[in-house]
Amino acid sequence: MTLTAIETGITAMMNTVDARGLPDPLVPKYLLIPPALLVTARKLLESEKVAGSANNDKNIVRDYSIKIIVNPYLTDSTAWFLLTEKDYHQLLFFWRIRPEDGAFNDEHTTDAIYYVRARFSYGWVDARGVYGSYGS
Repeated sequence: MTLTAIETGITAMMNTVDARGLPDPLVPKYLLIPPALLVTARKLLESEKVAGSANNDKNIVRDYSIKIIVNPYLTDSTAWFLLTEKDYHQLLFFWRIRPEDGAFNDEHTTDAIYYVRARFSYGWVDARGVYGSYGS
């Protein structure tokens, strides 16, 4: 994740068009990241000046007041996503079977066996309002 990548994401979101091809600019409000990117995200979004630069340029991205959301369930430590505040991105998660646990003793090996079972579905209805990198 770099400042240039975030700036590219902001520009792409601002250039979004609707189904008829008319401008529908989206403003990012959240940055969804794994815990490994928290320090980098704070440097890029909260610094008054451009992080890692000696030019003393103003950090324009800071003006967007993008809030950082850390999600420990992101499986790639380099994945990040910009999200809008509008409900364009209808990300879905449904429990089909909530987690159930149990245990039993195997009479042949005398081992105690513990298990957890769950089923769920996930996806999206409309991906507009989400921009990001799936990581490496």
